[in-house]
Amino acid sequence: MSAIILAAGAASRFGAPKLLQPLPGRPGVPLLVGVVKIALVAGLRSIIVVVGCQAPAVIAALAGQPVEIVENRRWREGLSSSIRAGLERLPADAAAALFLLGDQPAIRPATLTALIEAQRAGGAPIVVPTFDGRRGNPTLFDRCTFDELRRLAGDEGGRALLRAGRFRVAEIPVPDPAILLDVDRPEDLERLKSLL
Repeated sequence: MSAIILAAGAASRFGAPKLLQPLPGRPGVPLLVGVVKIALVAGLRSIIVVVGCQAPAVIAALAGQPVEIVENRRWREGLSSSIRAGLERLPADAAAALFLLGDQPAIRPATLTALIEAQRAGGAPIVVPTFDGRRGNPTLFDRCTFDELRRLAGDEGGRALLRAGRFRVAEIPVPDPAILLDVDRPEDLERLKSLL
C-alpha cells in the first residue's frame, strides 16, 4: 500500500509554515515528520510526500526520512494539483493509495491499518474513517478512482468523489478523534496537545 502525504499548501490561515511547527511536547519534530512517522509505524513502506510552498525548508525538514519527495510547482492551483502530482509518482502496479494530510500528526497508526484492512476485506473503492458519526481523514482510494481524482480542479480534493456518489464508500468507525483535527490555525496546536 502506498501513502501520499499532501504537504504543498501555503498555510495562509495559520500565518506561518505550519508543517514546520514543532509537535507539542516534541521539540525538533515538525508536524509533517510526525505524519511520516505515523505512516511508518502503520507499516506503509511506500510514502510519497508532495511539497510546494516553502519547498526547500520542507524538504530540509524531511532529511533522513524514508520518503519520496515530489515537488508540485503548480501548488498555487490548489489541492487538486497536489493530488495529481502524488498519483503520478505511484508505482505502476499500485492497487490503491492512502491520502494523508501533512497537518494531522495525531492520527493513530491503527487508524491507517483499519482503513487498509477494510479495503482489502470489502473491496470498496473509497474507505473513509468516522468518529462520532463524522467523516474525517485520511482517506483510501482504490486505483479505479484514480482517473476521477486526476480530473479534479482547483482547490477540490477527494471529498468531491464522495459527494458525487459514483463510487461505493465504506465508512469505518475508529476510536480516533484526531481524524477530525487538522492544524489550520495556531490555536489548533493547543487542541493537538490533548490528542498526542
